[in-house]
Amino acid sequence: MPTRRSEAVPIPLLQRVYAAADAYFLSDDIRRLSANELAYTRIGVIGCIAVGLAGIAFIPWQLFHWPAHVLIAMMASGLFCVALPFLLRRRDGIRHLGHFVCGQVSVYALAVIVLSGGRATGILPVLPMIPMLALLMRGGRAVISWGLVTVGVIAVGALLVNREVPALIEGFRELRHEERYPIALICLIAMLGVSFLFERLWNRSALELAERARADLALREDRYRTLLEHASEGILVLDARGRIQFASPAVERLIGLDPGSAVGRTLVSLTDERGLEETVPMWNRALSRPGERVRVELRATVRPLPDGSPPPRLEITITNHLDHPAVRGVVVHLHDVTALARAKTNYQNLVERSLQGFIVVREFRVVYANQAMADLFGVSTDHFVGRHVNEMLDWVEPDDRDRVVEALNAPVLAPMDPLELRIRRADGARRWIQIRWSDAVSEGLTARQIVYADITAQKELDASRRVEQERLEARIAERTRELEASQQTLRAQERLAAVGTLAAGVAHQINNPVGAILAAADFALIAAGDPDRDRIAATALEEIKAQAIRCGRIIRGILQFSRAESTEKWSGDVISVLRTAVDVTRRHAREQGAEVSLELDRGVAAASVLMSPIELEQVFVNLILNAIQAQSAGAKVWITARNLGHELEICVEDDGPGIPTDDRDRIFDPFFTTRLKGGGTGLGLSVAHGIIEDHGGRMELVPARRRPGVGACFQIVLPVEKSELGIPTGLEA
Repeated sequence: MPTRRSEAVPIPLLQRVYAAADAYFLSDDIRRLSANELAYTRIGVIGCIAVGLAGIAFIPWQLFHWPAHVLIAMMASGLFCVALPFLLRRRDGIRHLGHFVCGQVSVYALAVIVLSGGRATGILPVLPMIPMLALLMRGGRAVISWGLVTVGVIAVGALLVNREVPALIEGFRELRHEERYPIALICLIAMLGVSFLFERLWNRSALELAERARADLALREDRYRTLLEHASEGILVLDARGRIQFASPAVERLIGLDPGSAVGRTLVSLTDERGLEETVPMWNRALSRPGERVRVELRATVRPLPDGSPPPRLEITITNHLDHPAVRGVVVHLHDVTALARAKTNYQNLVERSLQGFIVVREFRVVYANQAMADLFGVSTDHFVGRHVNEMLDWVEPDDRDRVVEALNAPVLAPMDPLELRIRRADGARRWIQIRWSDAVSEGLTARQIVYADITAQKELDASRRVEQERLEARIAERTRELEASQQTLRAQERLAAVGTLAAGVAHQINNPVGAILAAADFALIAAGDPDRDRIAATALEEIKAQAIRCGRIIRGILQFSRAESTEKWSGDVISVLRTAVDVTRRHAREQGAEVSLELDRGVAAASVLMSPIELEQVFVNLILNAIQAQSAGAKVWITARNLGHELEICVEDDGPGIPTDDRDRIFDPFFTTRLKGGGTGLGLSVAHGIIEDHGGRMELVPARRRPGVGACFQIVLPVEKSELGIPTGLEA
């Protein structure tokens, strides 16, 4: 696959100059070894010479202004050599430039002492810098060598002073400025000579390193070659045309060729016709799929060996590495699996000594049976071999024969469960056996291997366990009846606990008719002096009576619900119940910053439902409160109602976190709640679910509709009443 082109990174000018110097000064013989060290050395020599030339040429002038200019010149040149590797982000170069920095300081000091006749004693404070620089840039060993150099410089100065050698500076004063350069040139030539000798020495050491690297590489190659020559698995490398480019000695041993004679041959020349039929498709597949391994096991694919021994059984793995730059060929691994064939023989011996009966069926006839099979039926092995499987049905009990025939007529490759049946041995004894079979290959043909196990003892044990299980089941049934009685008591307690949950709705339901009664009474009292007071009083009394009947219904519904009785229901519209539920929860929604919206379909008003308003109101109040409390603040609750014809659908949906998948199957269970810390009792949804079922409807948790995957959506479906039912009047105790 083409890779994305990397972005160009700008290279600093100084680094480009240094790279060019690397390319120019680097020796071709060691271009791939110790490149950095040699480049640092050569560029360091040139840098020191270039910087030191100006100082040497003007040393006579500098002596008049000692020691400032000499010290400045030495520090400037040393700083250049030290800072160069840092500028190039190659800090390891300091080690290789250290000798040149120390040498430059030594040359300056020696030149000043010689030219001044040993009288430039001001240079002495600078001399300790030489071993100090050596310590910083080359380590402890360099301190000794450069310390000796420093002692030598001091000794030369002391010798000149003791012999009172006249200062050469007097002669330099008489020279003109342009006459000083030949002297500087002589110094330069001397330094170049020393540099040349040093580089010859360095090149020799670098070449020795390269030679050692080549020797190490040759040693590794020899090690790998030795491992390859003594490997038991043969390895071939072929080109795309199938011609051998490399063959390990193991390949030649497996195929029976003379050592070194495999290279140049083609893969076709090493296989027979049967081997070609199996190898060519695998070869083409490997060429079409670079990097994929193709494995095939061949039987007698190589030509007979020269010593007359039978050819081995080989497992061949072909891998296409034509695109690999280090291989550029197809790698073929040859693995001798003759030992595996012997292992199969051992497996056959193991089957023969198995305690379970074992037969092989090919074309509905038995071709093999072990001794355990003969012992199971009380006959010899010869009694099975050659028989048709239908003849073996004579041993099977008549009731089990149909199942055996059905299993035998099934497709060969169809997996079958173990089959248990009863047989009658040759001596008349009855036994239980279990039959298992699987696909097999016998002499290149599809066959079935069938295993028979005697399970008579297991069946007898199962019978005894069955008796014990019946006793246990009787005890469990008795205990279950006790638990059911306890459950009935618990359900009654749940009913009473739910009455407390209904309190808010009951208060709201009663408060409305009581308010209407008070309003009607006040209106009648106000109209006491009105000429039309009789009509007004009659109207007020009718209103008071109607509201009192409504209060009676509410109270009667609570009593019936608490007693677990079927509540009284009458035809009515759900719209008023939904609006009342929204009004009851309005204050709580306002405190929580929630928004509750009611969306009614046009056909909802025409739908009449046989219901208990107080119970349905409690259902909707519970769902609205749950939706509001599902979030800390700012919840949105949508209540929608649709007339579906024979049914009325009400959905209460929110935008909260929703209900976890693991809890969806338990949300209507009594006392199950996800708000233990929030005061949840686990009764709300359970009671609501029971109310809806008592109304002949259904209540389900369905996927969110407005925002899929967000929030919870409860769907309530109630049957629509087709005929008006009589509404009872009066109160019941």
